[in-house]
Amino acid sequence: MTDISGTDFDVIVAGGGMAGLCAALEAASGGARVLALEKGPGPGGNANLAAGMILGSSDFDGLRDYIPDGEAHLQRLLCANFETGIDWLKFFGLPFAEPITFGDFRIIHPMNAGRPGDRSAFMELLADRVRRAGGEIRTDCAMQDLQAGPAGFTVFTPAGDLSASSVIIATGGFQGGRDLLNRYLGAGPAAGLRIRSVPQCTGDGLKAALALGARESANMDAFYGHTMGDAPLPMSEFQPATPYFARNGILLNAQGRRFVDEGSSLLEEANPQAACRQPGDHYYLIFDAGMLAGHGGTQGSDAPVREIDWMERAERLGFPLHQADSLDQLIEHLAGEGLPGETTAHEIGAYRDAVSAGTQAGLDPPRAGNVFALDTPPYYALRCSAGITATCGGIAIDEGGRVLARAGGTIPGLYAAGIDAGGVFGNHYGGFLGWALVSGRICGAGAWAG
Repeated sequence: MTDISGTDFDVIVAGGGMAGLCAALEAASGGARVLALEKGPGPGGNANLAAGMILGSSDFDGLRDYIPDGEAHLQRLLCANFETGIDWLKFFGLPFAEPITFGDFRIIHPMNAGRPGDRSAFMELLADRVRRAGGEIRTDCAMQDLQAGPAGFTVFTPAGDLSASSVIIATGGFQGGRDLLNRYLGAGPAAGLRIRSVPQCTGDGLKAALALGARESANMDAFYGHTMGDAPLPMSEFQPATPYFARNGILLNAQGRRFVDEGSSLLEEANPQAACRQPGDHYYLIFDAGMLAGHGGTQGSDAPVREIDWMERAERLGFPLHQADSLDQLIEHLAGEGLPGETTAHEIGAYRDAVSAGTQAGLDPPRAGNVFALDTPPYYALRCSAGITATCGGIAIDEGGRVLARAGGTIPGLYAAGIDAGGVFGNHYGGFLGWALVSGRICGAGAWAG
């Protein structure tokens, strides 16, 4: 690796994912001398593994109603800058398919390069725009430490020590850092989590900021993730092999009991958060042929999101999946895995009876959304693990992306963006790529303006 010790920059960005590259492009296109440091082997970070749907909203009230526990000032920032951020990417030639309205207040702008689960082609284009604007990108080059001085910062890397007037932290969260997961989620819940993320997101940015006196955001114990088949997966299968229809089925813990309102959240992100706090290190998704075929067995067949045969993938990847012609037979299969037959039968029966009678809100836990009858054979039970994609808590920031200090005020010259800038979504999913775009741009502009 070429030694770059002593090199001076106006702005150093720690992280080369969506937030880091947007920050670097904003600062470089404004005339700053910029260096983006990416810990992984290439640019893109977690965005490389995305479905490619950049979700956001311009409706603050709608977003606030859905995520009341998020930081209002950051949600307002996101809504005010989301569409202009998409237009900014289009100005630099980033390709998008036609937007999709999603729900009452959300809109999706689909990436039109790469494919679901592999958006590296889109992210390479974004990295190319950074370089064309005069920015530098170093891969396989992590920020190992960060020190503040009278004239800025010293950034320590494997290639040497660098100096910068401003630093933007965009290292992608701490979902890959077991020490931080143990600290904020607890050792028990953290132990059962399957990492559904690039491995380099170990909390380097959070640790560096805390060492400089930064304040933690709210929701440090919350995360965005998914129910996953309890089997090893290559990163290329993280997205396409996800059973998104988990929000339509029944979830049972290792004791055979329902433990969460399975349909309460947009992308079933409430489910793995509840599941990792259940006894045992796995849980079970119960569903039928109707749920699979009509409500999530495919992820769409339009141009942005190709049709995916989930069942074919589950079989090829060796998911622990039981199939039966009757529910009694399925319950017998589950008894072979240690679930108490009487308890399992009661929980499934109570759900079916409540759905049939229209009284599912009286269940414990209730079922508020995505209510579907379990009555179309064959019936299935998937042994699952809780997958974590992104942490919701992180570094506290103000409206300008400036890092807030524990002692009050801000830390001069220090900014945080993307997943590292925590608290915007509470314990829900509100569009991490959209937030990375908006917060990255704001930090890039602020860091260069000083």
